[in-house]
Amino acid sequence: MKCQSCGCEIPSGIMSCPACGAEVRLVPDYESLDDLLNGRYASEEDEEEEPARPFSFRLTVRTAAFILCFLAALGIFLHFYLESRNRRDYDYQLKSAQTCLDEGNYLDALEHVRLALRVRPEDEEARLTEAEILIRQKDYEAAVPVLRAVIYLNPSCLEAYDALIFIYYSGGDTAAIKDLLDKANQVVRAEFSDFISDVPVISPSEGVYYKAVSVEGKAEKDAVIRFSLDGTDPLTDGYVLGGSLSVGEGEYAMRFKAVNENGISSDMAERNYTILGADPRGISIAPSSGDYDAGGTIRVTAEGTDVRYAFDSVSDATAIPPDGMIAMPEGRHTLYVLIFRENEDLAAVTSRTYYVS
Repeated sequence: MKCQSCGCEIPSGIMSCPACGAEVRLVPDYESLDDLLNGRYASEEDEEEEPARPFSFRLTVRTAAFILCFLAALGIFLHFYLESRNRRDYDYQLKSAQTCLDEGNYLDALEHVRLALRVRPEDEEARLTEAEILIRQKDYEAAVPVLRAVIYLNPSCLEAYDALIFIYYSGGDTAAIKDLLDKANQVVRAEFSDFISDVPVISPSEGVYYKAVSVEGKAEKDAVIRFSLDGTDPLTDGYVLGGSLSVGEGEYAMRFKAVNENGISSDMAERNYTILGADPRGISIAPSSGDYDAGGTIRVTAEGTDVRYAFDSVSDATAIPPDGMIAMPEGRHTLYVLIFRENEDLAAVTSRTYYVS
């Protein structure tokens, strides 16, 4: 048996330790009831705490998953919110359109500028940007109404006029340029004066004359004057008034237009002349105007290398026969005799009216 205090071997029958003197206890100490109960419950609690660890871990995973889902949903919401806000943001859309335009991305540029126009439908800058994109795409047909809408809202918008003139001039539509600037205000007309042609000044004044008259015209620098003799449009059925035009016997509804170096025509100038009994120098026609029987002939003599004649319309003029003899057509007709200069300018004209039955 060993001493419980020092561990020394105690001989049998001895009641105290020979080494340390501690009393030998034959009966062991008993634990109290409270100690037993506390030890049991503590042991049970320890046993119950072990399974709690997996539950705590699962709770952490679920919380993290919930947080991740929440953050993802928040990100999606913010994305669509910002996108929706940007779609309604005029400055953002217009800036994006300009960026895409500079990069040559015309389709996206057009989409952005039209979103900007949804916010401000009548905004001038956005409309001009839209027109510029369409012009870069060479979609002139679509650009024209956009630019005209800008001019309607702002009649002094020089950028819109400049773009429209470019489109019309590129297509050779000088009539559209004239119509556009005819309706423009003085500020615009002054800015684009190179595309405006002034009405030519024609002399003499219209009226009845008893001798051949010399018709002359003055136009702005580098402009060409075109004219007709019978009231038709001088741009399609006329001649160039290169100098003075000698006008002899007959009635003439003369129309004049000036065409500048950009091909823009002026408004019409009109002169109605009645010349009685006189021909330009160097032209002789027999017989005189009147009523005649069928089968007659007309004799024409004229000084010049290019002499032509026509009945009723000068646009159909043809060369005088070598003998100068022209058959009288039946019915009422007006004979025109014309002398041309070497450069095709008309130098002189006279006429006779015959009624052949």
